[in-house]
Amino acid sequence: MQVDGTHDLDARPSGLHQGSPGDTPQLNAKLRDKINRLASWRIDPSLIEFPAQDLQLHGGHATVSRAFLASTADVGSSLGVTRNTGGGEEFGGNTLGQKAVAVKVLNTEDKSDRERVLGLALREAGFLVELSHQNIIKLEGFVEDLRNKIIWLIFPWEDAGNLKDFIASQNWEIPERLWLVGSKHSPFETPLSAASQIDGVTRGVEYLHTREPPIYHGDLKSANVLVTSEARPVITDFGSARRITGKTKDPDTPIAQTENKSKSAPALEFEATFEASTNTLTLTGNKYTLRWAAPELLLDDEPRLGSDIWSLGWICYEVMTGSIPFENVTKDSIVIIQVIRGDLPSVTDHVRMSLMLELCSIMTKCWSINLGERPTAQGCRKFMGWMPMVAPDLRRTSNTAASSARSPALLMALGRLHEYQDDYISASNLYTEALGIYTDRADDAQRASTLIRLADLHRYQSEYSKALKFYSEASQICTGIGGKRQKAWAAFGLGEVHRAQEEYKQAELHYSEALELFTGIGEGGGRAAALLGLAHVHRCQGENGRAALRYSEAAQICIDIGNERRRGEALFGLAVLREAQKEYGEAVTCYSQALQIYTDVGSKDGRAHTLWGIARVYHAQHEYSKAITSLSEVAQIFTDIGNKQERTRALSYLASVHQDQEHHSDAIQL
Repeated sequence: MQVDGTHDLDARPSGLHQGSPGDTPQLNAKLRDKINRLASWRIDPSLIEFPAQDLQLHGGHATVSRAFLASTADVGSSLGVTRNTGGGEEFGGNTLGQKAVAVKVLNTEDKSDRERVLGLALREAGFLVELSHQNIIKLEGFVEDLRNKIIWLIFPWEDAGNLKDFIASQNWEIPERLWLVGSKHSPFETPLSAASQIDGVTRGVEYLHTREPPIYHGDLKSANVLVTSEARPVITDFGSARRITGKTKDPDTPIAQTENKSKSAPALEFEATFEASTNTLTLTGNKYTLRWAAPELLLDDEPRLGSDIWSLGWICYEVMTGSIPFENVTKDSIVIIQVIRGDLPSVTDHVRMSLMLELCSIMTKCWSINLGERPTAQGCRKFMGWMPMVAPDLRRTSNTAASSARSPALLMALGRLHEYQDDYISASNLYTEALGIYTDRADDAQRASTLIRLADLHRYQSEYSKALKFYSEASQICTGIGGKRQKAWAAFGLGEVHRAQEEYKQAELHYSEALELFTGIGEGGGRAAALLGLAHVHRCQGENGRAALRYSEAAQICIDIGNERRRGEALFGLAVLREAQKEYGEAVTCYSQALQIYTDVGSKDGRAHTLWGIARVYHAQHEYSKAITSLSEVAQIFTDIGNKQERTRALSYLASVHQDQEHHSDAIQL
């Protein structure tokens, strides 16, 4: 709902008292001290007006209403203070007009409970006044008047609403939803054309977790993430937040189920009694929040920073699927039991998620039962940045006539998704369609990028002459327009083709050119790729020392920037190097690590070549049955992805291993 300059304002409820610090009756010393420390944030309730048709959002213990805060000149005059309100205005200034605000009205009907509610409100306000981050909600102020049953917290009003509702209002495709997950930048230029990004939420969580002492939010979910008019996500609702102070448990401490123990998690606003021996549970509380709750909280363990990371994984799930956790489970008790057991929804079964296994891998790590295995907020942010994404096209999703038209950028991102799944035919069709659009538009920079992607597909399928043609054409375009980034990737691709054809001197020249260009423009991912190419060349030429250094340098860059795919390639290269040196134990370790990465990110081609390497190690150690099992899987993968040449090579090697197994058996019998 847009806020305009004309609105019908109701009078405040009858009997509303203009509160002041001296009006608070019989508060304990602790509460009085908190109020005094927050005195400059106190707002006179007479300065807040509610529209006649006010918008209200109802929660378990509070109602959030849209209202209007009087001009800053009036506020400054009333309070006699000057401070920043977080909205770019200052109390005590001369700015005129009213400001739309969100008033969190806490439930104070229970007279005996008002002091506790006031304490919680002041605690939330206390957290927010000390926090300063673009992805954390700003506090405008608070109102306290217990005699009139008033405890309010005042925040900026955001017309775009929360992330949950915003996502539900759109029908974006996978790369557009991935933009919401991983992009650092806003694609929009106008107010309300705003998509919140999980990257921003993650930055906010990272800010909370790296403070001293760190702060645990305790109630992360898409409904508690607001979307600003500048396309910036802000985390709100710090009612469950707490500082993590003193000695905490080792994050690797396993979560244990304790029998016959009353389970209580204050931050989740519910109580449950769980008896492991009979698998029964009694629950009262907020069903909406518990669906984001980590298992340690459901088992009454102390909250830790990793508990927020668990919830962060569910926010990614909401963005990608448009569903809340356990949406089809109606009973709260079943939700809790499933979480405790680790019986979570299979994200890879969802049609959207199945095409982005890299994100599935991150989310699964966020949901590790062992807290020590959950990534940090910073780690999540690094990994998310490497997913194929594109700015959401609001015209396409909101305009029926344009809904079938896909931008070339969206076609490219969709093609990348299929490329990641080794579906080269679908990827090629999408890239070719995008190339036609870029050619019609005479967009040489994007045309070059698309030619490089098509060249990559030909290279993956060992169609080297076609790959060389596309890389060379892209390189010529880049030379003409001065596109250093595209020229660097074209040079890298040419190096890959020459290396595959064992033309190592030419390959090294192209890799070196790419490395220089990537270093000059500060692109870490490209630099890692060029280093890997040089490492492969050194290894193939028997320069093992130089190769090992290049592999290690590339692997470290990949760890720093969160590029798991490239790290898998570095580990694979190190494994081949160790294999050549007959260091079979270290080779298998590196191959196994690479295999896990390729499995996590959904790279079938990477899995196939890694399994092939493992088969060679087994073969060298006369473990023929294991080698045959690995090679059989290799042949099947190449069959599935349509790489006939590699399938033929794998079957030929498989026949050779079978023959060696027979000769070995005959030798043993003799």
